[in-house]
Amino acid sequence: MTLASIQIHTLFQWCNDVAVMRDFYTKLLGLSETFYRNDDQHGWLAYYAGQTQVVFMRAETILPIEQEWAMQPSYHGGNSTAKSWLFTVSADDFATLSDRIQASNVIVYDGEFDNTCQLFIKDPMGMTIEISVNDQL
Repeated sequence: MTLASIQIHTLFQWCNDVAVMRDFYTKLLGLSETFYRNDDQHGWLAYYAGQTQVVFMRAETILPIEQEWAMQPSYHGGNSTAKSWLFTVSADDFATLSDRIQASNVIVYDGEFDNTCQLFIKDPMGMTIEISVNDQL
């Protein structure tokens, strides 16, 4: 039986350093941060993406950083079954974000794909992030 009212509310993601994740997701990508705490007791960083909250939490032990690109249907470069995310932006925001990413030290996929409307990058934990233009925005 399908429940019409069920929604994904929160996705929890472990990371090695919430300050580094904050630099990437807040300062570079421009996500609107809803919570940040980074002290001896807690390392938490939260955003809302639509109605879903994404929370990064500092792991107690160092986690491995994904080295391979994740497989996605949008390009042919990935060979890892690791998780990946897709962010969509307006065409104007894509141009601004693409310039900002290209000027940073973020790892950018350099294989074949339509780089006029999509870009593949890695976050500090090595997760593949696709950024694509959404003509509806």
